[in-house]
Amino acid sequence: MERFFFKGILCIFIVVVLQSFLARIFPPPYTPAVKKAQTIFHEKPDIILFGDSTIWVMHPKDIDRSSITTMLGNLMPSFRIRDLTDPAYDADMYFEYIRYMVRTTEKIPVIIIPINIRSFSPQWDLRPAFQYVDEKVSLQYADTILSPYLRFFFSFQAYKRQPISMEEFYQTPVYDGAEKEGIVKNYEMIKDQPYSDENMKKLLVYFYMFELTSTHRKYKSLEAFADFLREHDIRVLFYLTPVDWETGVSFLGERLKDRIAKNTGLVRSMLERKGFQVLDLTFRVAPEDFGWRDSEFIYINEHLNEKGRMYVAQMIKEALNDQFFMSDGQ
Repeated sequence: MERFFFKGILCIFIVVVLQSFLARIFPPPYTPAVKKAQTIFHEKPDIILFGDSTIWVMHPKDIDRSSITTMLGNLMPSFRIRDLTDPAYDADMYFEYIRYMVRTTEKIPVIIIPINIRSFSPQWDLRPAFQYVDEKVSLQYADTILSPYLRFFFSFQAYKRQPISMEEFYQTPVYDGAEKEGIVKNYEMIKDQPYSDENMKKLLVYFYMFELTSTHRKYKSLEAFADFLREHDIRVLFYLTPVDWETGVSFLGERLKDRIAKNTGLVRSMLERKGFQVLDLTFRVAPEDFGWRDSEFIYINEHLNEKGRMYVAQMIKEALNDQFFMSDGQ
């Protein structure tokens, strides 16, 4: 037994030494998320805008094909503005980026964090592809004494790469307020079907009619994120992304607007209690300024056309000047 124990210790020692040696020859296999963060943080920009696909997805007929980041940079030429975005990024991913920033570099003067209310929905919340587990693990261990062993973690799957399986995700309940309407699997099938008003109604329920509470896992994560930002004295502008609520109301009536208002209100009030100002753009963009119509998307989403993206950039600029900068001409 004792001999077996020492053999085990020796084996672990050899693996550690070998991995440390290989790490000197082959850099740690950082994910693109870490590589981009390293590049941007090294540039020391004045402002970083986080975000999901609403930052840069455009309408096919847009003449100005700039992202919100580029538009904001054009409106504020005295500031170096960069972004860290990817489809379906949400507050959990932004939290990991900020923790990495605090651990490895100087604070960025101002951070902009969008909150897409659909990220709390059953359509988004637990979807395996939206968890970004590899990216989060890479950010957690990058530039630490454990970074040489990332190759081992990834190669041997030394962590759970997906919190739930697709089948478990498909069984997630879908609610309209407090009433259970079905399971995710029923709604996921809609994207493969031709357009119909009935399908649009179902997707609006799937995306927006959930009842957000303070016990929701993403709400609690956002609350912890806000505490971390305050603890480290990081200057942040939160904004709630626009929703095409008028189109939604035309299908489900005013109850859709009421539900969205309650859900976004819960998030906004929590952030404001913690001392953050929140730019609420939820109901501020007209239906014609969303980019999902006459595009590859036949059903509603939060993507904006060039006019909608410019409006968001202008509102962010005004909020930044009001909250952080003295001169509107910056």
